Amino acid sequence: MAITIPIILGEDFFSMAQLQSVFLVFTTLILQISFDHVSSLISPTSTSTITTLSKHNNVTDRQALLAFKAAISAAPRELVAFWNDSTHFCQWLGVTCSGRWHPQRVISLNLSSLDLSGFMSPAIANLTFLRMLDLSNNQFHGPIPQEIGRLSRLQHLNLSLNSLDGGIPVTLSQCSKLKVISLTDNILQGELPPGLCNCVDLQIINFKNNSLTGSIPPSFTNLSSLSFLFLNRNQLSGEIPPTMGNLHSLTTLDLSKNKLSGGIPSSLCKLSKLVQLILFTNNLSGTIPTSLWNLSSLIGLDLASNNLSGMLPPNAGQALPLIENIILFENQLHGPIPMSMFSNSSPLKYIELATNRFSGTVPTNLGSLQNLRILTLFQNQLECREPDGFNFLTPLINCTKLEVLQLDENNLECRLPNCWKERVY
Repeated sequence: MAITIPIILGEDFFSMAQLQSVFLVFTTLILQISFDHVSSLISPTSTSTITTLSKHNNVTDRQALLAFKAAISAAPRELVAFWNDSTHFCQWLGVTCSGRWHPQRVISLNLSSLDLSGFMSPAIANLTFLRMLDLSNNQFHGPIPQEIGRLSRLQHLNLSLNSLDGGIPVTLSQCSKLKVISLTDNILQGELPPGLCNCVDLQIINFKNNSLTGSIPPSFTNLSSLSFLFLNRNQLSGEIPPTMGNLHSLTTLDLSKNKLSGGIPSSLCKLSKLVQLILFTNNLSGTIPTSLWNLSSLIGLDLASNNLSGMLPPNAGQALPLIENIILFENQLHGPIPMSMFSNSSPLKYIELATNRFSGTVPTNLGSLQNLRILTLFQNQLECREPDGFNFLTPLINCTKLEVLQLDENNLECRLPNCWKERVY
């Protein structure tokens, strides 16, 4: 039988709701800190500034910008109108120049979301003082030029939401000061450059939603400052490197929707700052490491749609005081559902254990989960052992935020509590 309050959520609700807000806040903080520093170096617009501009005109940066513009086949009126000799290039749309230390050297080029189309000119590499390059959410196509590796001062690179193809330039490893690199939502192919481990200041790597292949380079585990690693929605294969447990600053690891195989390394349990572990839709097998249930920092755990087997430990959940999402559906897990998973987890919002081989009775302490929104236990081997075996439903009346409850395709043949009879359809 099915008890369903019909709210349909997409398969990526967990990652979208949990990850994007954390990722965007973290990125915004990094950019704000950087530009607060840059602003302190930029002289205010005044007569003395204009005099300095004319005195220290930098031909190289101007020519590089014009060459970059020439490779753009479509651009908004503002770019066409202002990127010319009528104004100094430091005043062009999207351009920020340095102040007194390196007068008239371009340190930031931000042309995000301007509906630009064309290809990236290799001349971009002549902006040798560039610290931030943001061309995201445009229609650039073609490869990322290898010459980009000459930008030795580059700290923030965002080329996401374009149609860039080819491989990730191996020369990016020469940009040793990189802190943020986002190439998400392109059509990039090839393997992950192992040399990125030379960029030891990297805090965010976001390569999601491309067509990248090959394995995850073990050298990535040398990135001790890395906080966010998004490699989801690619075609990566091989095993998760056990040395990933050395990424002690990692807060979010998303490897979902790849072709990864092997087991979940127990070394991941050493990541004491890990908030989100997202490995769904791979070919992972073996058991869930017991010590994973001791990661007290975890808010989201999504291991759905793999080939994981074994039983959940009796104390699962007791050491997860912050956990909001436990997503384990479409595996081969068996045995009873531990009551401990719900006893000390009042923040729990989403419990999805469907399509496994769980047996025994449904835990009776679900009613303590005041924030519970989704509970899916369908397609298991759960049973009632007495006529009133559905009494676990009575406390769920207290879960006022509950949107979806699915129990169908089990061995539940009991009498429904009266308070639930009108809710079944």
